[in-house]
Amino acid sequence: MSQAVHRLSDRCTRPFVALDCGAIPDALLESELFGHEKGAFTGAERRKEGRFRLAEGGTCLLDEIGNLPLNLQAKLLRVLESGQVQSVGAERATPMDVRFVAASNLDLQERVERGAFRSDLYFRLAQYAIRLPPLRERTDDIPFLTRRFVEEAATDLRRPIECVKPAALDVLTAYTWPGNVRELRNVIRQAVLRTRGLTIDADIVQTLIGETRRASPPESATVAGATLREISAHASSAAERHAICDALRAASGNKSAAARALKTDYKTLHVKIKNLAITPGDWRPRGEPGS
Repeated sequence: MSQAVHRLSDRCTRPFVALDCGAIPDALLESELFGHEKGAFTGAERRKEGRFRLAEGGTCLLDEIGNLPLNLQAKLLRVLESGQVQSVGAERATPMDVRFVAASNLDLQERVERGAFRSDLYFRLAQYAIRLPPLRERTDDIPFLTRRFVEEAATDLRRPIECVKPAALDVLTAYTWPGNVRELRNVIRQAVLRTRGLTIDADIVQTLIGETRRASPPESATVAGATLREISAHASSAAERHAICDALRAASGNKSAAARALKTDYKTLHVKIKNLAITPGDWRPRGEPGS
């Protein structure tokens, strides 16, 4: 959605820069955002432009903004209020011209109430908010997204697919998609991989959805004593874990290849593998050594 905002704006000819606030270690995040001067800290052998500077004149997406540490939240608020940025080790701040878009799958209002997110930053960011409903509430989008993901996967995986059968679309539309669009994309990529002909049929889609359900923790462990928000977050993590395991399995454990297949960078994938406690035994096919 943030890229659509950028493409349809007057800034479309300028850079679009995205940063996943949850994928970069806290110690490096300030330098990534603001940049640093040569000699600002040990290892800073040359000057580096931060993401804000790289987005000059364009749009900067701060993805998973809810994961931004509190100390950096204060500095980000100062940037938003002043329209100036000061790199680490610099003597003064300089003006910038950037549109900021923030995204989060967390309830920021709840995090404000718990003291995990600054209220002043929340209200500064929430001047115009867009709530994207879960996929189960916008099933009319599923056929379009399916065609888009099929075209993408067919190109990436070099598997020619001509169409998805109507019965397969019916199966996709009837499913509740606890992992939302990421889960749909994962199922479609797996369907493209496993389809031997030129069309994706209902049987392969139903099989893949069944595997996704089996890969998720038991429902009782998820629901008992949990809020709806916690259940949603748990389901999203389960779908993400399943997608990463599938990508690693298809890439025979090559993380770089898996990152390319998942359309992310190696560092982000590495952090997610660590956070989700994914081990080789989770993705190796049964019967292989170490599985």
